[in-house]
Amino acid sequence: MLSRDEKREIRMKITDLLDQHCRSCPNGKEHHKNVCLGCSVLSQIQCLSKQLFDKNNNSEKVLGVVKTGKFTEDEDLYLMNHISHFDVDHISKRLGRTTRSVNVRLNYLKQFKNIVS
Repeated sequence: MLSRDEKREIRMKITDLLDQHCRSCPNGKEHHKNVCLGCSVLSQIQCLSKQLFDKNNNSEKVLGVVKTGKFTEDEDLYLMNHISHFDVDHISKRLGRTTRSVNVRLNYLKQFKNIVS
């Protein structure tokens, strides 16, 4: 998983490539779909951006994919340890689950696992 600083570095590299090459490109006024396909700068930008959205980097949460199915032990622990510090909306976003599913799981844990919030 990339740290915040590593992600910032990647974004800065992408910005630098755009500033140095794409703004001064002679084909700048052309339609980008046709012109940029063969560009080496585009392939560098795509390679860098893939690092930001790697599957091992929990990008599914960033891209809006919601998990379904049973909660894992790690998710239960996260929920139990953070419910006293954060609201359910925040926790649901961090877990990549709907607010309703987090509420249902929280009620289950309160009832059967005797957690206190």
